[in-house]
Amino acid sequence: MKISLSRIVVVGFLSPVLFSSLPITIDPPAGFYNTIFVVIGIFYSIGCSVALSFDYSRIGNKEFALKIRNATKHVLYRCTIVFVLAALVFITTILKIIALSYQKGVFKFSLSIFAVVVLVYILAYMVFNFFRLQRLKDDLDDKIRSDSQKSRK
Repeated sequence: MKISLSRIVVVGFLSPVLFSSLPITIDPPAGFYNTIFVVIGIFYSIGCSVALSFDYSRIGNKEFALKIRNATKHVLYRCTIVFVLAALVFITTILKIIALSYQKGVFKFSLSIFAVVVLVYILAYMVFNFFRLQRLKDDLDDKIRSDSQKSRK
């Protein structure tokens, strides 16, 4: 199932807005934002390393190699975008903009809750894409193995 970038952005923006409008308060412990951003950064860097280590030159079927290469670029592009968004949210927490909240009648918006939900969503998205890259790597390894067995016969 392909998920469009616009759908990811809409869900990633609307769900935090809805959560921040609920009559709840979240006061994350000291270091929460730092910790979750570091974990997101680790997933991003490991994912990039895995994707960049793919060896397409050993694939005889050029169409398959192109398919895997394009899928890998697609995953890296999306991961980079959400990592930049995570960095922006993290920067707002450092600048203490996060303490701001807005209330107009029934509508309430808390930047603290918004930041928590966005960072957790981005972490989940990074984990999802990490598994997606692993599946692409497995497909690539299977194809290389299959091609090498055919050439031996």
